[in-house]
Amino acid sequence: MNREFASRLKKFRNLVFVSILGALAVAALAPSASAAPTYRWDFSWGGYWSRDSLYPTGVAVQADGTILAINGRSIDGFSPKGRLRSRADIAPVGDNPLIAVGGGRTFLADDFRQTVSVFPRKNRRKGPPLKLEGAAGTDPFGTFLGIGAGDRNLTVLDVLEDSVIPQNRLRVQVMRPSGALVSSWSPVAPDHGIGYVFGMTTDSTGDVYIVDVSATSQLEVLRFDSTGNFLGSWTGKTVVPDQRFGFDGFRVEIAVAPDGAVVLSNFVGSENSISRFSPSGEPDGSWPASRPARALAVAPDGTVVVAIPGNDSRIDHAGSIELYSRTGTFLNTWNGAAIPDSKGLFVSPWALARGPKGRIYVLDAYQYDDDATSGRIKVFSRDGKWLQSFDGGGRRGLTRLIGAKDLAVNRRGVISVANGTRIDRFSTAGRYLSGFNVDVPGGCPGADAVAVDSRNRIVTLHAATGCVARFDQAGRLLRRITFDVDVSEGWGGATDIAVTRRGRIYMLLENDPRGVTWLRKNGTYGGSWGDIGSADKIRNPSALALDSRGHVFVSDGWSSFVYRFGGEGRKQTMFGGRGKAKNELLAPVGLAVTPDGRRVYVSNSGNSRIKVFRQAHKR
Repeated sequence: MNREFASRLKKFRNLVFVSILGALAVAALAPSASAAPTYRWDFSWGGYWSRDSLYPTGVAVQADGTILAINGRSIDGFSPKGRLRSRADIAPVGDNPLIAVGGGRTFLADDFRQTVSVFPRKNRRKGPPLKLEGAAGTDPFGTFLGIGAGDRNLTVLDVLEDSVIPQNRLRVQVMRPSGALVSSWSPVAPDHGIGYVFGMTTDSTGDVYIVDVSATSQLEVLRFDSTGNFLGSWTGKTVVPDQRFGFDGFRVEIAVAPDGAVVLSNFVGSENSISRFSPSGEPDGSWPASRPARALAVAPDGTVVVAIPGNDSRIDHAGSIELYSRTGTFLNTWNGAAIPDSKGLFVSPWALARGPKGRIYVLDAYQYDDDATSGRIKVFSRDGKWLQSFDGGGRRGLTRLIGAKDLAVNRRGVISVANGTRIDRFSTAGRYLSGFNVDVPGGCPGADAVAVDSRNRIVTLHAATGCVARFDQAGRLLRRITFDVDVSEGWGGATDIAVTRRGRIYMLLENDPRGVTWLRKNGTYGGSWGDIGSADKIRNPSALALDSRGHVFVSDGWSSFVYRFGGEGRKQTMFGGRGKAKNELLAPVGLAVTPDGRRVYVSNSGNSRIKVFRQAHKR
């Protein structure tokens, strides 16, 4: 190697070395595209609780005690303890289907198709049910008003549609299960002009009982034998005209017990009463149900079965079945939670919280009116395995969580639920521990969100008044903080609160355009952020969560993104986006984050699932 070449090579090596050092220096000073962490979908669990929820629109009891409930697209059979025994798929039926059992058969009257389906007896060859469009040789079925079944016959009360005065075309048909006509007659009660019929049933002898509102607005029960001979009547309460129509306004259900006693809902007293009468109409006791009955049935042992309606929407609570003794003693109740497949499913997974051992606590919410929600808490392992569910263990098994909006879990696993104007506390096993009101003197009017600080103190937020309150575990008020609330109708969003280990408070306030607001440990205003750039503006913040390093995670229900910020509001990364793919989200409404921030749990309300995202890059 000559000296000139060696000299040039040395200069070249020095130049390269210097260039590399310079590039490294620039790279160290310049922001790196790979510096921000990325989050990728890891796994999901859950699903919508539709088919496996209970929305009973009709109920009957078989001879062996199995309770049959019309449940959307199936007839579900339950034991008296609420265990699912059977499920028979059916085509979608109308709003007012009717069901009856007799002679080992099940009869389903579909008001949409105006047909009666006859299901075969048990242990008979399986096949599609027989479809009756009317009794043989008669006009097709009209609008069903009631059905009843005995060992040999099916009795149908309908009204023919071509009549100007429908009540003049009331028709009772007694027929064999094959559809062969036994008798047909119009109910005529001397000195009792039939007005608006609510329903009909039969007893074991074939006698027909019709519930009617007379011309004087009196509820009446009219009794006929199977051939149409009038046997008598008795009167209940007076109703107003607006109560005569529609299930939501007023409805009377009727069933006959094996001993001949007649059981009616809403016939006397309040609109959620159940009343018992002798066959001649003598009162024999009354008791309340939780809500007005959608259907009634009486089991062979005299147990009264009440179907309580639900509303088939994502955020409305399911219906239920309630059981009472012949004298009105409460025996049992259940809803979709009794169906095994529903344990890990949701109606609307709302708030999330992470507890000891990495367990994930989900508030599965049901909205039943404009102002309140109810629900149950479902507990899962960190990997999505269902562990348990509970609803607060209220009286008669009815939910205690009325107005539940948020939950938090302390280091000992004690669950605090923002429950209207209360904080209710539960053990890890779902046992109710204690509760206290937040609207005490010096407190807040209510609790829209709840958090737990590093000292296990309970912190609540009432959005409308900008009120933050801190309580000890016994419910004693320790401090109250108020701040100005900047409300804008065009902003949207939800309410949430979280507290760092050092006591800094982060909040989301519904309709507050500031987005995320934070308070110092002493309660003074620290700052806020909402607009993070023209392309990344959070329009509808729905939840927030913190990791142990002070990162703030915010979900946006409108864009379906989850954002990660530094403690002062600098955006670091975002993931999700509107869509149905694994890495996408649909209207996220709750967040939980592991302490290291590497795993994020998102309640994806669009498909009622919990989606888990794992950090792919850590810095």
